[in-house]
Amino acid sequence: EFVVYGGCDETLFKFRIDVRPSTIPGAGLGAFMTYLGSLHLDPKLRAINSRVIQRRRPHIPKTTNLITFRRQDGQLGTLKLTGEDLHGNDNNLYWPDTMLPLKASFEIPGRKRPAECDVHIVGDHIHDDPEFSAMKNRGDTSVKRVGHL
Repeated sequence: EFVVYGGCDETLFKFRIDVRPSTIPGAGLGAFMTYLGSLHLDPKLRAINSRVIQRRRPHIPKTTNLITFRRQDGQLGTLKLTGEDLHGNDNNLYWPDTMLPLKASFEIPGRKRPAECDVHIVGDHIHDDPEFSAMKNRGDTSVKRVGHL
């Protein structure tokens, strides 16, 4: 069984693929896809989700990129980093606005281009999002879920 996201309305579609003798005589085995139904987001959760997403932005950290390296024999290799919370933010690609990389620029007399520097927002619990935490941690942990929401 597998689940497919429709891409526009928070509806998930469930399917199953079976391999069994084909219905075409002499064709051997065939793959049969069966539609098992759809999953819809609860309206109350949809409202919470809308509020949470308004304070978050999609951000793909550099740690998700493939790393290219040269092996000892001179050939190129690629490396993908995987692991629990390796990319930060519980491996979720929607980050609180306060956690996104920020740049500041300021004019320096005598220079043609403005100087740029990284800005980091700091403070106690500034990145906390209690509504998101409540949504992420709800439900039975023994049931396999897709993503965090």
